[in-house]
Amino acid sequence: MTAPGNAPRPTPRPLDSPEEARQLDRYYMLGLACMFALIIAFPVYLMGEPSRRERTKEAMREENVVIGEAMFKQHCMACHGDDARGGRGFPTLGAKEFLTSVSDKQLHWLISGGVPGSQMTAYDLDLGGPFTSQEISRLVAYLRSLEDGAPSVPGWFKGPRAPEREKRRAEGARDAGARNEGAGAERRGDDDRKGDDRGGDDRGGDDRRETAMAPAQRFATQCASCHGANGEGTVIGKPIRPLRAALVANPDSAFRIVSRGVAGTAMMPFAREHGGTLDSTTIRALLVWLRNGEPAASR
Repeated sequence: MTAPGNAPRPTPRPLDSPEEARQLDRYYMLGLACMFALIIAFPVYLMGEPSRRERTKEAMREENVVIGEAMFKQHCMACHGDDARGGRGFPTLGAKEFLTSVSDKQLHWLISGGVPGSQMTAYDLDLGGPFTSQEISRLVAYLRSLEDGAPSVPGWFKGPRAPEREKRRAEGARDAGARNEGAGAERRGDDDRKGDDRGGDDRGGDDRRETAMAPAQRFATQCASCHGANGEGTVIGKPIRPLRAALVANPDSAFRIVSRGVAGTAMMPFAREHGGTLDSTTIRALLVWLRNGEPAASR
């Protein structure tokens, strides 16, 4: 017997053959080469990522415009006309004055909740309408696409028919075309002749009239949907006349309310720095106009 302390040690297994060792080294080198290739390729991929995202975003926008146009033709054209040109007594949504005065968020809200006191009902699915929030966003995308080259229609809220727009579907763009420019020049010529007939200077009277009417148009665009076309109030917004005393007594407070909105109500912020579309000069001009007794129906 062998003493426990003198037990034989196990014989180690033989090492891999030289060929197997060389093959394993090749695998190691291949793995390192792939790792370095990934390290180099990743920054190159990141360099092109912004342009890829922009192309994808533009493709999605164009798709939303096409789908939104089909939805508009099916659900909205009967009232607002083809290409939102109006002509049926409903607001001309394709007018420059309307599209430049509302944000996408405001358009979404108007379509979702409708306009109380009018035939514009709520279209949001949660409010009994036919559209999901995504479908309303597609309608908004279509209406926003009409802004480029939109014709000027000062009385858009009364529904006059706007000049026909030229379509360039192959390029994915829309513009008003030369006919709109000719119509605008003709209107400007008519305004000049009217100024001459009144005996005023060439354009001074027209400019003063446009300045004086700007708050009225702004009220019709931004405020009438909640406060009523004549400031009589709706189920959403209060009538203007009872608010006039507050405008006189504390104009700064009224300015803050219009600028920042009122949390928990339908009164959204209108100042640009708070996500709205108006500058401070426009807001103050509107408040002065309201304070001085307009709109007429609420005097």
